[in-house]
Amino acid sequence: MRLFPVRLSNINKMLDFYSQFNPSPLSIKQFIDFGLNACPRKSYVFLRKELPVRLANIMKEITLLPESLLRMPSVGLVSAWYVKSFEEVLAFEKTDPSEGNLEKYLPAPLCNTSLKNHQTPFYSTFHLTLLTAA
Repeated sequence: MRLFPVRLSNINKMLDFYSQFNPSPLSIKQFIDFGLNACPRKSYVFLRKELPVRLANIMKEITLLPESLLRMPSVGLVSAWYVKSFEEVLAFEKTDPSEGNLEKYLPAPLCNTSLKNHQTPFYSTFHLTLLTAA
């Protein structure tokens, strides 16, 4: 089953591209240090590079689920949330970390992606899907 429709062929190409990379490993210490010392520009550059890789890898993992799970509406819903978030993140792919872009993008899309907005429903939906399939 093709998880992402043909109309999203560009998204699929980008998904294939970004999923070939491994996410940067981060320790709790690195998170804390980054939070204490990071400027918006550094955060923007990191997120612009790292989020597509992480989302693409998760989306590829979803495609490896058993066919019976892939047919479930809840998995389709979760997949759609990932696609939406991936699209939102790709909008930043070629933007520079200028003051204008930081003001335009950091407060809104990167901090409020569809996946973040659906985080609680995502986990409960996915959990219920797994319980139902068991």
